Amino acid sequence: MVALPDIISEASYLRLGVPCSFVDESPRQGGSHTVFKIVFEDSVEWAARVGHDPNNWKNELRAVKTFQCLKQQCTAMRAPTLLYSPKHAVLYSEWVNGTPLAMWNLQIPQIQRGALLDDMAAFLLQVWTARAPPDLTGAQPSRYSHWLTESLDRGLRRTLNGTAKWGDAVNYLIMRSMIPGYAIQFDQFTGIGFAHGDLHAHNIMKSDTFRLTGVIDWDWMYMAPLPATIHHPWFIADIPGWNNDGVSVGETFGEDRAYLEAAIERLERLRGLPHTVSALLRGSGERLFFQSAFHFQGIHERFVEANCHWTERHLKAARTELDTVLDLYPELAEKDGTHRVKRWLENELQKGEIVSMDLTP
Repeated sequence: MVALPDIISEASYLRLGVPCSFVDESPRQGGSHTVFKIVFEDSVEWAARVGHDPNNWKNELRAVKTFQCLKQQCTAMRAPTLLYSPKHAVLYSEWVNGTPLAMWNLQIPQIQRGALLDDMAAFLLQVWTARAPPDLTGAQPSRYSHWLTESLDRGLRRTLNGTAKWGDAVNYLIMRSMIPGYAIQFDQFTGIGFAHGDLHAHNIMKSDTFRLTGVIDWDWMYMAPLPATIHHPWFIADIPGWNNDGVSVGETFGEDRAYLEAAIERLERLRGLPHTVSALLRGSGERLFFQSAFHFQGIHERFVEANCHWTERHLKAARTELDTVLDLYPELAEKDGTHRVKRWLENELQKGEIVSMDLTP
């Protein structure tokens, strides 16, 4: 971990020598970062975010550079400016006042939920209509189907390489065969957009009156085709396998999603914008469920349980997808995991009797 005096000296350097010190309070602990509050001599307050895993710094820097491109376009966006120095793996930002939203449920009065959703509509429309710069989008697939394939294949390759912590290759192959069905009506939206990447309730800062004060923690930010970026925030999305704090069993947020969609459509109309964002947001839950199942274990398990039954039709599709994958990544052909999957698929399809598969070496 970075030494505390180094954080102070670096923060002062980034503000051209203005002296600063830590606020006399305990740092805030998140799942992946420790956050220190710094106050400068002129009363300006900053946050210093130190990652728990230094190996993630390269990915964080990539996300920060993407965020800076967005912030240059949307200077009034309710998100703090991010700064860093190449010397230490520390992200510095303006301190965002307010408290984390943390929980979202129907016990919150509708007028307060509406106030926050109105602010979120303005914020999200800014993010989703910003233009991704060409120098950052050159390597991005422009079609949703291509993006889905690249994203899923990252998880699939881990299962075949034997480096995956969860999941099995057969389910990934079945899911791969579903990509055309999920993407066909959305491949027409070829624009590249920005996404926060981790828009859950703890990253939404609010005032006591439920007005948005800022959105924090941009280290999962990415760019992708618009159908991959435009989705409801996690706290109202109702995605199976994603658990929000403070939600009762059976509690759902369809009315809040409809409110957000209508608020965004009103803003599109007022600003003379095409209704692309509101159109993609409506019914986006199926897309979010599918694409999140590639990399979130709880969502993956729920999606597989509901959609990836090992029927003869699905296993034939999996075998076809495996052949395609091996053409794309020939280095996988000699992996033990690939041999096991291929043998199992061939045996089960020859028998016509589907049983459980044990991928343990």
